[in-house]
Amino acid sequence: MEAYCVFLMGSFVALPAFRQEYGIPDGAGGMVIETSWQSALQVGGPLGALIGVFLAGPITSWIGYRWATIAGLMMLNATIFCMFFANSLPIYFLSQLLEGIPWGIFIANAPAYCSEIVPMRLRAPATQVLQLFWALGAIIVGAVSYVYSAKEGSVAYR
Repeated sequence: MEAYCVFLMGSFVALPAFRQEYGIPDGAGGMVIETSWQSALQVGGPLGALIGVFLAGPITSWIGYRWATIAGLMMLNATIFCMFFANSLPIYFLSQLLEGIPWGIFIANAPAYCSEIVPMRLRAPATQVLQLFWALGAIIVGAVSYVYSAKEGSVAYR
């Protein structure tokens, strides 16, 4: 489900409530997020995930799969908290970048865990279900964005 958290922020730029709060006038009576911020918000999560993938190996070999996952979950809670209460685009970007780090740890460790630790009979189904969950996360992002596009106020993107 990392597609849900990593790529959800990129879809916020299309939400009317988010554009109204953080956008600039577009000349046609509407609001738009600047293209530089659109790019930054789109790449923040994947960039953090890339950093997390590189950190996953040393962290996992140092403290193990279990504690690396627990540490990632704790960091994920802290970064979601920061994103929820963010009041500017730079804070959104920074919190999304930091949120991507634990997702990168999960991205790197989940397939390795499934192929090394999971019992032999469950390895193939476990790795296949990983791909299913990643695809479901992307689908859920689309559904959440669609449902909340009609909402007004900060509830639409928080």
